[in-house]
Amino acid sequence: MKYTLLAKLIVGIIFLILISVSCNKNDISIINSNENKNKEMILSYLNKQKIIDLKASLFIDTLISKSDWSRIQETSISKDVTIIYVPLNYNRNRIGMTFLYDNNTKHLL
Repeated sequence: MKYTLLAKLIVGIIFLILISVSCNKNDISIINSNENKNKEMILSYLNKQKIIDLKASLFIDTLISKSDWSRIQETSISKDVTIIYVPLNYNRNRIGMTFLYDNNTKHLL
């Protein structure tokens, strides 16, 4: 009797663990698509800034090369504005670039 109760308890625990693990699925294709869209938009913006201010061109190139594109973060602060944060790999400091994105005009501010 003890063994059947113990066996049922073990099966129940294993079942609960399997259910909790199987429910935590992420659609990676959507995340990667959004990161690529943000990366392309930010690179386009930075390249335009290099044309506007030729003296800043070298600095902007450094920012682009030190950017950690795989860790872009996006946070909505209102229905109209989203913050996009791009961390930089620079001297082990926790620094990065922050961009404001207008959801209505679909442009960086």
